[in-house]
Amino acid sequence: LPTGFAVAGALPGGITLNSATGLLSGTPTQSGSFPVSVSASNGAGSGSQSLTITIGLATPVITSAATASGNTGTAFSYQITAANLPSSYSIVGTLPSGLSLDGTTGLVSGTPAAGAGGSYALTLRATNGAGTGTQALNLTINFAAPVVAARSVTAASGVALAIDLSAA
Repeated sequence: LPTGFAVAGALPGGITLNSATGLLSGTPTQSGSFPVSVSASNGAGSGSQSLTITIGLATPVITSAATASGNTGTAFSYQITAANLPSSYSIVGTLPSGLSLDGTTGLVSGTPAAGAGGSYALTLRATNGAGTGTQALNLTINFAAPVVAARSVTAASGVALAIDLSAA
């Protein structure tokens, strides 16, 4: 019976060998074809065999939150996350003015414009060679509270007074 096992060559990311039992296991983090040589040994010697491990892509599954919120005039970011090695990201629907998507990383970021408050029903998409996964995103951008401009007014009693307040 074997007393140890070894692998020569690069295993797919996320896959490891238990050198005592010979079990190759894990969750692959990359796709492709991985030729390796596996060997078993005991007191009488060792034997080896070529093995090619092929990891195919699966359609991405989006795992990020289905809701997000922010405020106009305040920096915002939302990371689209997905399993199964997506190679690109996209959004169906219109993002609020001031926000943009990095289609490579899946990061939505920017500062929502002053008039961009409201609710946005969007569809997130993560794509790889096996297909496209989708998920709804309900994005709420709240209007920022108004800021009243500070003023100092001097007036005399008995004299009409008019003050034009301004806020942004």
